[in-house]
Amino acid sequence: MIKHQLKKIIEDLKNKNIKHLIEHKLIDPTKKINNHNDINLMLKAQLVAYENILNKIEDGNWDKLCEETDSLIGRTYISKFNLEERIFIGLNRGYDDYYYCLVDNNGVLSRYTCVSNLEQQGWELKAN
Repeated sequence: MIKHQLKKIIEDLKNKNIKHLIEHKLIDPTKKINNHNDINLMLKAQLVAYENILNKIEDGNWDKLCEETDSLIGRTYISKFNLEERIFIGLNRGYDDYYYCLVDNNGVLSRYTCVSNLEQQGWELKAN
């Protein structure tokens, strides 16, 4: 359902279908637009953002990352730099990236990009 909605929004942005964009709440009909270039820039920025979201969903990386990391939830990682320990609590899907989430003993959350694995970012899985 989400993919279908994103594709419809992208189509409406490409076609500058103002009526549908107002329905999607991407354009506020009460806001005064000073010039034609302002609305074109806004529509182009929204188009790029929605295409990026759709590409991330369709590329299958999220499902793959979930499969790879589900068994690691609750496991402890040790920093190779300062021997600090943190517990892996899962993944976070951000607007522009996916993140590994680790929490320290004080409950402070740290997020690390999924562009590379935790080991490549200086963390080592502690043996049970």
